[in-house]
Amino acid sequence: MQTQTRDEESSSESPLVLSLSLTRNTVTLPFVEIVTIQVCDMVFVGTYIPDGRTLEGIQQWISTMDTLEESFPNKAVVALGDLNCRARTLGHSRVNESGPILDTWIQVSDKFDVYLFTEPTRTASQGLLDVVI
Repeated sequence: MQTQTRDEESSSESPLVLSLSLTRNTVTLPFVEIVTIQVCDMVFVGTYIPDGRTLEGIQQWISTMDTLEESFPNKAVVALGDLNCRARTLGHSRVNESGPILDTWIQVSDKFDVYLFTEPTRTASQGLLDVVI
């Protein structure tokens, strides 16, 4: 796990002085890379799961998401990414093996709301690839 911390403060000439503390962690697992960035009381989780590795990747991602509450108590968690999980209930016309797994996890988890993008991020795609949880 790699951790980077930096403090940024805006110029004193600006009417708004912003002091921001960022903590960045990168976890590279065999089938998925997960980057968490903590900003104040929020944790952003960025994830990319390559197509063709979605079954293993989504299982590792879910395991990581399930432990975030312990890792970041009392923090709001925002997960974003290209998970390459396709299910009709997630807005896709096609289904792959990881889509129903993600859909089931979302259904049983009472901790997260899901926001699907309405446009594909890649025009060659038949479905919506990106999600915010």
